[in-house]
Amino acid sequence: MSYSNTAFIKCIVAIVKSFNWRQVIAVYQDDGHITISNTALLFSFALREVGSELEYVAAFAPARNGSFPKSSVQDELIRMQKQLSTVYVVLHSSEALALSLFHEATELGMMEKGENERGLHGFDLNNPTVVFWPGGPTTIPGGLRKLKVGIPANPVWENFEMVEVDMESRRVTNRRGFCVDVFLAILDRMKYKFEYEYVPFNFGINSSLDYEFRPIPEGTNSNYHFTYDDLVDQVYLKKVDLVVGDVTILAPRSEKVSFTQPFLSSGIVMLVPLEDDNPRWLLLSPFKWTLWLAIFGMMLCTFVAILVLEKYGNQPHGDFQGPCDSRISCSGFGFVLNYLKDVLHYKQEIILATNSSDYPNAFQNGTITAAFLEVPYVRVFLSKYKGYTVYGETHMLGGFGFVLPKFSTMTFDMSKAILELQEDGTLKKIEDKWFSVTFKPAVSPMDNTNKQKLEFDNFSSLFIFSMFVSGIALVIFLIRKINLIQLLRLKMMGAGFVSEDNAQGG
Repeated sequence: MSYSNTAFIKCIVAIVKSFNWRQVIAVYQDDGHITISNTALLFSFALREVGSELEYVAAFAPARNGSFPKSSVQDELIRMQKQLSTVYVVLHSSEALALSLFHEATELGMMEKGENERGLHGFDLNNPTVVFWPGGPTTIPGGLRKLKVGIPANPVWENFEMVEVDMESRRVTNRRGFCVDVFLAILDRMKYKFEYEYVPFNFGINSSLDYEFRPIPEGTNSNYHFTYDDLVDQVYLKKVDLVVGDVTILAPRSEKVSFTQPFLSSGIVMLVPLEDDNPRWLLLSPFKWTLWLAIFGMMLCTFVAILVLEKYGNQPHGDFQGPCDSRISCSGFGFVLNYLKDVLHYKQEIILATNSSDYPNAFQNGTITAAFLEVPYVRVFLSKYKGYTVYGETHMLGGFGFVLPKFSTMTFDMSKAILELQEDGTLKKIEDKWFSVTFKPAVSPMDNTNKQKLEFDNFSSLFIFSMFVSGIALVIFLIRKINLIQLLRLKMMGAGFVSEDNAQGG
């Protein structure tokens, strides 16, 4: 490779970096020599050094009789249109190929003014002074076609994303929610801009506990229902370019797609209703059953000791004789159901898939006694309904993240923006806007003051000391009683001998 070609590569990469183009498509005409393929490889390495990537390479075979078939050029351009990038770098081209490329690109609408999603931008190493801009030299292209952003159309928890959809055109006419606000804040922080449109997806719940995994059918209509796994697969199948929503970061999903930095932490917790405290039995609530058992045991021992002391220690007086299947629920959408079965080992027959609006009724009529939800959903639930709390530990998860294609350079850019939003407090403000309840797990569903009940270990030393004192008193009494009995026996024996002598002397 000549020095000039190396210099041209560095020059082009510098231009790519200056416009923050994260993905680029290379175009070249194969001349049968290894030089041009090495140029493409060098170009790919140079892009990586500045944080960009070579998304696609369009290689054209040598011309036949000095021309290129129209169909082959159009087919390649259509494949290029399907890529995310609209920055096309022509590494090597004959005049015939260059003319054919721009002629067919014009017919396909790729050179129209304002068509950023179909714009053709080229740099030709054979003529580095020529730069082609769609719409004229004053228009700086964004480098990406219009992105399709998947979003739940009817989410289980509306605080995260709420959309209004024109069912005839299937276009989103209005959107709002926590996830939407975070997405818009991320776009404001990114160094490059791009056009996008929302693609709504309906969610639904099956009557059975096991969800049916369904591939995306052709001609999907508005009545088709998706799960979150289906929504993630839209990115993997390249039906959409990005998913904005309350999608939990999971290891199986990460094998197919990339997730941004979590913008909201998450975990699975148990939601239970608070039981009313009856003032009549308020005294019983601070103690566990083991402590009450110890109390009654100590009272019994003390009673026996007093009974023995009173009955036999002061016997002549005779003043004291003495008497002596529950069901649990989880959200109908997502992986929580499998987590309960596979990780927490709950039996499937006691698990009931429920919608968010059904939880209060299910609790009241006794259908369920507990519900397992992710922490962000608990915050929404507690802000709407009173008389519930969280019981037990939090089973931590990966959090909520936006979904992008595997190894997408946008993942890093969006993750960096999320970290900036966290560090300057913007993300906290968005949370406060949509969630009025701060998550504070309680220790016990019976204790709304978050205090532990007292158990035996808290008073074990007191019980041991009390029983020790009672035991010592009882031992001392028994020793004194034995000595007293022996003394009385000796006295009675002595009295009997005297009476016999007197009888003999008379």
